[in-house]
Amino acid sequence: GSLVGDVDIFKLGHHGASAGTTSALLNVIKPEVAIVSNGDYLGNSYGHPTYSAIGRIYSYSNNLPVYAVTGGNGSAVSRTHQRNGTITVKIEPTGYLVSSANYGINPFELSKTDYWKSSSNPNNHLGYYYKEATGITDGALLKAAIHQIIRGHTSYSYDAVKTHLQSLDEDPSNSNNILLFYTGRSQAKSTFGTNANDWNREHIWAQSHGIDYALPAYTDLHHLRATDVSVNSARGDKDFSSVAKSSSTLVNDTYGPGSTFNYMTSSYFEPRDEVKGDVARMLFYMAVRYEGGSEVNLELVNGITTSSGNTLGDLAALLVWHNYDLVTSTERLRNHKIYILQNNRNPFIDRPEWVQIIFGASS
Repeated sequence: GSLVGDVDIFKLGHHGASAGTTSALLNVIKPEVAIVSNGDYLGNSYGHPTYSAIGRIYSYSNNLPVYAVTGGNGSAVSRTHQRNGTITVKIEPTGYLVSSANYGINPFELSKTDYWKSSSNPNNHLGYYYKEATGITDGALLKAAIHQIIRGHTSYSYDAVKTHLQSLDEDPSNSNNILLFYTGRSQAKSTFGTNANDWNREHIWAQSHGIDYALPAYTDLHHLRATDVSVNSARGDKDFSSVAKSSSTLVNDTYGPGSTFNYMTSSYFEPRDEVKGDVARMLFYMAVRYEGGSEVNLELVNGITTSSGNTLGDLAALLVWHNYDLVTSTERLRNHKIYILQNNRNPFIDRPEWVQIIFGASS
């Protein structure tokens, strides 16, 4: 059998080794992050790291960042140029948090470097999906960079959304069923409709809060979920936040096995614990994806909002939920499926640490 298994952090021991980054090896070890640690500067006298070795990593996956300790651009004179310095890997509940001495929790990714973008690099068309957002420590600048990456996605009709949700939210234990977001209940895909216990399409960013049927936000799969008709109606266009738990605030419905419950007041809707972080990350995505111009402009704020504007709350609660209900493998898989359909990703699923830079730490 294989002597090598799943390797999350892939440290390149020799930049030019042809066998060091083969597709066969990468498909076995399935790395999440690659780190180049040796060599005195990028493009040193040995030509390390080699364009071919790094190119094979990007060919394997464009969602796998490569970080080099060193900087430079083919010359010892510029060895501090775009240099990360010491790279630290911290084990987090959701995976690994990689930081660097010079760029904090958002290290400079190799395919963003001038060394990689050189016209002499035959692989410079390859790279990390979020490369242009790396190496940025200012929240406003990072938000703008991410917006440019995820904007302009493929848009679908509202009828097509119904079909896609049946795949995206399919019950992994029963391919004939769909899992309802707010209740965790599994029921037949054929029960789409308008009756109380049917399922329908829920806009997590309430479409009356600045979307108003405008494409592509109205059909953006990143914030559309399959929900119970009655619970969708109960949520309406309320803001999200925590509410006092009591029999009078409980959202009564049939929940899936082991699920916690939804609660609401006249102002706020609190989803069950299992999806609080999912809600937060969908709304963070919407606030960065839609920045105005020819499209809608959506903003997250603290407190209660109204449907006459383009804002949604409560940001403070969402920040808490993001840290409370962490990214899951199910969330990552859904994000990847949407990427295949829409050709854009939710960055706060892939890079949850960016929430802190853009929206601030939770209180």
